[in-house]
Amino acid sequence: MYTEIIEIKDLSTNTKKEGIIRELCIDDIEEMIKLQNDVVNYLENKEMFITLSREEIEYIFDGNGYIFGLILEGKIFAYVGVVYPKEREDNLGLDLNLDQEDLEYVVHLETAVVHPKVRGNRMQFQLAKRVVEKVIELNQMKYILNTVSPLNIASIMTTLDLGLVIKDLKEKYNGKLRYVSALKIHTEKINFKTNMKVPIEDYKKQLELIKKGFVGISYYKCEEGIYLCYGVME
Repeated sequence: MYTEIIEIKDLSTNTKKEGIIRELCIDDIEEMIKLQNDVVNYLENKEMFITLSREEIEYIFDGNGYIFGLILEGKIFAYVGVVYPKEREDNLGLDLNLDQEDLEYVVHLETAVVHPKVRGNRMQFQLAKRVVEKVIELNQMKYILNTVSPLNIASIMTTLDLGLVIKDLKEKYNGKLRYVSALKIHTEKINFKTNMKVPIEDYKKQLELIKKGFVGISYYKCEEGIYLCYGVME
């Protein structure tokens, strides 16, 4: 099981503490569900967060993925996981029109759960980076896919910083608007041209670009707000 000691800044006390990143297991499920519920209660807009059911978490622990968590003071304060959707109807490869034979090589980057006490440490990115590195190291999958709410800025940044690109913007999960992003593993770095900056809230313009073959490749922050940068392959 993966274990790593890291330094965490506690924003509530402005102190530094020793945290542990480790792979979680079925014995952690009760604490994971409690943390998930606590985090949802903190959110003003609960539409941007899709929770995992007990059954979905158990499915991951039953050999269908893995979850890395942050342990601080003996408790779980954050976690990010991946799941192998295989032939399930929610395989995001179907949204991106992947070939049938490629669907079994899809892995989903799952919901990130981070307690407000440890925000400011980029824990979502740190944990996601480690689970993605494990996917690449195991060398069994071809595609890392995920969905992100356009309102969830932290998750959008994490997605793009991991190297995934935005391939679509569509309604998912009973009418909730979501970006669908993808990273094809073990391919040479793709070069893009015609970089266009679009305000993150301008969904209409983004959809127009996506229909023309553009993908979201990065983000740009300035005084005016946050922009998503779209480009096409050279």
